[in-house]
Amino acid sequence: MTKQSNNDETSQPSQPVLNGWQNGVYYQNGQVVKNSTVDDEDGTTYLTDDNGQMVKDHFYSQDGKMYYFGADGARYDNKFYFNWGNTYYFGSDGARYTNQFYNNWGNLYFYGSNGALARNMSVNVNWTNYWANELGVLTPQFTNTINQYIINNHIGHANISYYNAIPQNITGKYSGTANGKPNMVVVHETANPNDSIWGEINYEKSTYNNAFVHAFVDSNQIIQISDTDHEAWGGQHILPMDVLFNLNKLKYMVVGILQLS
Repeated sequence: MTKQSNNDETSQPSQPVLNGWQNGVYYQNGQVVKNSTVDDEDGTTYLTDDNGQMVKDHFYSQDGKMYYFGADGARYDNKFYFNWGNTYYFGSDGARYTNQFYNNWGNLYFYGSNGALARNMSVNVNWTNYWANELGVLTPQFTNTINQYIINNHIGHANISYYNAIPQNITGKYSGTANGKPNMVVVHETANPNDSIWGEINYEKSTYNNAFVHAFVDSNQIIQISDTDHEAWGGQHILPMDVLFNLNKLKYMVVGILQLS
């Protein structure tokens, strides 16, 4: 009698679980990823269609933001896009700049409501008028001769130093703006001609529960005392009656100017 071997049954090798791009289709844990953004190993973001295939040369809208995936399928991140005689810019998160300032090369630019760079036109943002030249470079337009002199002569500000006088989490982020950033700056005088900048800072350090600012300025220096990514309280501003209804959308940085005796 012949003894039967336990290895008579032939075992089938297990199939590898598919991940990433395979024959033009994107897989995650063996499943085809459809109609979704996916991140490649190098951090590049792509978009898949109904069949899990890469979408190319395509604008994509999500959560009120516009994105663009180029001819190679890669999402435009920190990249300019030129079309229809206009210039567009897509930021670090891939979202197109819309109603946003852009700062680079020592100049300020503005991308309007359609995402196009403003050029050869007047731009009004937060009650400030600018002129955008042929290259899109913005120049503030002031009726105040002092401000115009500062701009025309490229006069900069004093060096900014930092002194953490206010606990960081005493206030939250700017909750009333779409991008979570302040949309105006309030500058007010301390009305205390006999005090020094450090006297004002030390006072607010002990009374910040009542009011505090982000920074103090005197004739020689700028000292930031609280996190400008967080709101301050106690500042006040005057607005024309026809824009009072927008008060809930105003989130501002506050700067105290020392009164000089």
